[in-house]
Amino acid sequence: MSRPPISLILLLLLPLSSCRTLTYKALNGTRFPTARCNDGSVPGFYHDPSMSSPETVAIYLSSGGWCYDAATCAERWATNRELMTSDGWPTLKKIGGIMDSTAPPLDSAAWVSVPYCTSDGHMGDRDDSSDTGYVFRGTAVFQAVLETVSEMYGSPSSVILGGASAGARGAMVHLDYAADYFSPVPVVGILDSPLWVDLNPPSTSSKPGLAYQTQKVYDLVGAKELGEELLGESCMAAHEGEQWKCMFGEYRMEHVSTRFLLVSAEFDSFQLGEDLVAPTSAENADFATEFGSKMRDVFKELMVGGGREGSAYYSQPCYNHAISMSGAYYTSATSAGVSLDAAVRSFLASRPSDSPSDLTDYCDAGFGSCTGGGATCPAAAAAAGAELRS
Repeated sequence: MSRPPISLILLLLLPLSSCRTLTYKALNGTRFPTARCNDGSVPGFYHDPSMSSPETVAIYLSSGGWCYDAATCAERWATNRELMTSDGWPTLKKIGGIMDSTAPPLDSAAWVSVPYCTSDGHMGDRDDSSDTGYVFRGTAVFQAVLETVSEMYGSPSSVILGGASAGARGAMVHLDYAADYFSPVPVVGILDSPLWVDLNPPSTSSKPGLAYQTQKVYDLVGAKELGEELLGESCMAAHEGEQWKCMFGEYRMEHVSTRFLLVSAEFDSFQLGEDLVAPTSAENADFATEFGSKMRDVFKELMVGGGREGSAYYSQPCYNHAISMSGAYYTSATSAGVSLDAAVRSFLASRPSDSPSDLTDYCDAGFGSCTGGGATCPAAAAAAGAELRS
């Protein structure tokens, strides 16, 4: 792994900006009749109404997991209803993390924050699932947002599509579509934690694992019917008979042709939480160590031959997830001192013809003894050990 230039590290010293507030705008329900939340309510997005003719438009899709069958959707409605309906969404929303960055062009961008209410990773297109009683219209919502935003802001010089967690998985799947939609305006992706790795949970776990969930979602939300529009021609051809893999980071990322910054922690806390329920500390630590090794291998496989031209790959040897939406965006860093904010600055300053940037960092000690490998990890593996061993 090559060390980043000192100029990149010095970017960490730049001051942070003050918090911003965005205003809610509902989509036109008559114009976009299929763009709906799970319960049929009309969704929308948050933006700054004072912005006009911006140089950069930055669209960020929100996080929030998903549901994959009648039982998990019913539980989601009972415990996280705000992720399935727009009813009660506030008029104003304070934004932080990456959306509060002073990095050009983010500091002057027209930010569009897209709340999540479709429970399908922003990917579905199915009306009234008989299995659950809900609609799954993430793709229709996303496309309605693109159309509305493009009319609001005219022809910017650049567009950024990003997201965190479920939002990053949606952005991963829709990035090439967005690039075609806005062409010839250049589009890049900032993908924070979409890189799910295909690793079966340990035998001691009662959880089904993320590969199982994705297969169920593929059938539940109508992804199959969307076909190449959603899943991509090359990915569908590569995984014939297992096309659910085109919704799964390990398999999808190699087919994304639009420039991107790919972000993941070595010990992704969400994935470990979805995979791991084990009775002893030794079993927990062993599985987490195996998971970290798999994450490292997947990054290396994606960077075979140098990786995607003009793209960047960033990982911390930490136990965290989707830090772009929190203060850890600025404070959590690799052992070389590179925060996610610094990585984003470097990526946005690069050119499409530049060689891929390897900003990955790993811990070789194993999860049980890893303290972040010299990195600054507010929730590093050592701190997370108590949680995984409880």
